[in-house]
Amino acid sequence: MRPRFGLFPLLGLLPWLALAFAGASRAGVGTERILREREPAPRFRFAQIPGGEVRSLDEVAPGRPVLVVFLQTACRSCVREMLAIKKLRAEVGRFGVVGVFVDVKDRDFDGYIRDYDLPFHFTWDPDLTLANAFGVTFTPASFLLGPDGTVEAVYRGFTVGLEETMGRDIRRLLRRIGGR
Repeated sequence: MRPRFGLFPLLGLLPWLALAFAGASRAGVGTERILREREPAPRFRFAQIPGGEVRSLDEVAPGRPVLVVFLQTACRSCVREMLAIKKLRAEVGRFGVVGVFVDVKDRDFDGYIRDYDLPFHFTWDPDLTLANAFGVTFTPASFLLGPDGTVEAVYRGFTVGLEETMGRDIRRLLRRIGGR
């Protein structure tokens, strides 16, 4: 006997599908294609969290690589990635990090930074201007930038071994630029 799947069980999925698509369209990310290696990254200024001090990307780590990480406060993979980057930064130490929160609503960003003891620069991208400029489609998404602002590597999502891959890429880049 063949199982029957009637129309009514499928209709029960409609509200969930509508919510999923509404959330994706409201997020507004992914309207541009994601930046690729060897492309110039957008130059930007940002209001730092906490405090609101305005900085430019060039001020984060002059003459050194910078990792730009797009994240959300409710994203568990984002937490894992940020903790891996924190560990990597303690080991390598010669690169800057800018975390860009892409939460649609204002959250307790200060609490997030404090709870995970993250020693990086952070900002909030409420209208997703930066996320769209980088072509971010989901979080976490990270971009390793060389001192000249060129994208050296792109990391999409948190995976096992990401810390080792990032570490290898950062060390290689530091050797190439003379370890400044």
